[in-house]
Amino acid sequence: MVQDSVIQLQVVFSLMAAGGLMVAVGVFLGAYLMFKGKADPAKGETFLGSAKGDVFTIPDSSDSMFPEEVSEAEKKILKKTKRFLNTLGRKNEN
Repeated sequence: MVQDSVIQLQVVFSLMAAGGLMVAVGVFLGAYLMFKGKADPAKGETFLGSAKGDVFTIPDSSDSMFPEEVSEAEKKILKKTKRFLNTLGRKNEN
């Protein structure tokens, strides 16, 4: 009686393992098919690797991005902003 239940548990667990393996193979196959449909072989893309070469870098912020002089366009915007805030009844802080 005990041996029968142990054998039944072994069968159940082996069937569950087989089912899990089939799911894993299906997911892997689906990912591979999606990759093949969207990959660009000219860029050297591979399924389990990455393309070498192009690197994305963020440029360093420098003083040239934020000049000290205020341009004419900025002066015009500041003047309009001051006038708008005065219209709303707020005192200009600058």
